Amino acid sequence: MKKNILIVDDDFNMIHLITYNLNKNGYEIFSAGNGKEAWKKLLELPIDLVITDLEMPEMDGYELCRKIHSSPDLKKVPIIIVTCKTEPEDLEKSFACGIKEFITKPFNPKELIETVGEILNEN
Repeated sequence: MKKNILIVDDDFNMIHLITYNLNKNGYEIFSAGNGKEAWKKLLELPIDLVITDLEMPEMDGYELCRKIHSSPDLKKVPIIIVTCKTEPEDLEKSFACGIKEFITKPFNPKELIETVGEILNEN
């Protein structure tokens, strides 16, 4: 059965790049341009994994992660952060929000694919 992944980023090129790499591996990809749009999709679709940026308009990645993990129906959905933020406090704050992995941009496609596979095989 295909796994459903939601990619959340306000950069369309980044969504396209991640989608391209994950589609080759048989995942079903959905996308959202910000956390608010992602939240709506999470309530409507069966999502197995969220890949999100941190800096986005309307609802940032931190708030999205907190909402996911405070929802009884969604709290087990794993989250990967893919961001250009590299400060130690960004990493700490992200893990405090309940993420599974933190990957910095520009990312290595092979690393992303392996990380996604590992996380989805855990669940």
